Order: sequence, then C-alpha cells, then structure tokens
Amino acid sequence: MEHQEKIILTGELNSEEQRQKTRILLEEKWDSGIESLKIDFSGVTAIDFDSLTDLLMIRNRFLHAETEVELINIPERINRIMRIFQVPVSEKHGNQYL
Repeated sequence: MEHQEKIILTGELNSEEQRQKTRILLEEKWDSGIESLKIDFSGVTAIDFDSLTDLLMIRNRFLHAETEVELINIPERINRIMRIFQVPVSEKHGNQYL
C-alpha cells in the first residue's frame, strides 16, 4: 500500500520563523519516505513571496524523487501568483496548471 500523507498549512506564512517551521515539517515528511503528499493551503491566512518560493523549492525536491505531490485548497490570492509563474498543481494529471 502506498504511503500517503497530507499536510495542512495554517496561519501566516510570512516570516523566517514560519518558513523554518514549514521547512522542518516538510523535511520530516521527506525523511519518512512517503510516496504521495498533499499540501493543503486551506488554513493559510497570509503568505509572502519568500515563503511560497521556499515551499515550492521543497516541493520540487519531492517531485524529483518521484514522490507525487498535489497542492489543494489554494486560496485565490496564492492561486494568482502561482498562475503567473505557471506552477503545476499536480504532476499526476499531466502537469495541470491552476
């Protein structure tokens, strides 16, 4: 059976402290050897560009290791930024963009 995890991001992701906490959480998932990860943005109330960039760089590391990563419940303000930079939501569905 596939080892699948879901992370729900919450609060304001707009400081170095919050970036570090999120990075540590994702690193723990990386170390656990998961095969599938869903990153849920439903609890995010604010995010800065550095935090979003950091999150996407870590996500890319999972993808390069052939871990399926899907971004879900993305608020419209984040969705717009990701659309501008053509960030794929899921590789599972042929690199669908937002």
